[in-house]
Amino acid sequence: MTHLVFTVDVDRDAAWPVEGNGTAGTRHKPAPSFDATRKGFFSLLETVNALDVPTTFFFEAATALELEPVSLKGHEIACHGLDHEDFTGKHTDKPFTRVERRTTLQNALTLLENRFNTDIDGFRAPYLGWDLDLLMAIAETGFSYDSSIVQGHLKNPPLPELYLPEWKDALGHKMSGYLWPLMENKRSVQEYVDAVTKSIAQNEPYVVLSTHSWHTHCSVERGDLLLAEANQNIQNVRQLLEALKALPGLKFAKAMDVALQKV
Repeated sequence: MTHLVFTVDVDRDAAWPVEGNGTAGTRHKPAPSFDATRKGFFSLLETVNALDVPTTFFFEAATALELEPVSLKGHEIACHGLDHEDFTGKHTDKPFTRVERRTTLQNALTLLENRFNTDIDGFRAPYLGWDLDLLMAIAETGFSYDSSIVQGHLKNPPLPELYLPEWKDALGHKMSGYLWPLMENKRSVQEYVDAVTKSIAQNEPYVVLSTHSWHTHCSVERGDLLLAEANQNIQNVRQLLEALKALPGLKFAKAMDVALQKV
């Protein structure tokens, strides 16, 4: 049996690094925006609830404060940083110090635990930007698992890791588990179904598919989308999840349960 982990990074619209600033802005806008992520989050939540798909929501803590309270019963709440930090400085030339990393992680964890009144087990780094010290900081802060690393890029991490997949498509091009190209009309639903089917055939224990809450309503390249375009993106996600539910040998599960081997 292969487990399918569906995750949503709930962060500011089109989070984009700002040079010299450790926290992110919104591409195409002068200041961080949360309009698209608010619309996308509630649309995606409605979709996964209707399909009975357990989902792991990796919340950027600042974004969690921008959203109206809602029940997430049956789903998992995890952490995606405080303000979409570039912890390693790869994109901003402003790496966080050892102390800054741990302080930021603790602040994000505390804020999310208080906001949702629940324990937070999982962490995913903004931009998937990690190094060994950040992984150690994640473990020291009290997170039970991480999900920032593409499969095959690190062996023996300092805490349980829910690796992100990477495949080769029919043309031999790299393909990740993020639905980014689907939202930008650069890949089809069937390509993701084919990739997951390949993982099932290879007896992979799990596959992680991920998207961003804002990406249904906002394009990285074009900015805010028309309502018809946003509805099509939501429909594509629904079509993908329905197709995956129909695959033999596949079962949906929350990230925490797979990472900590509870299923």
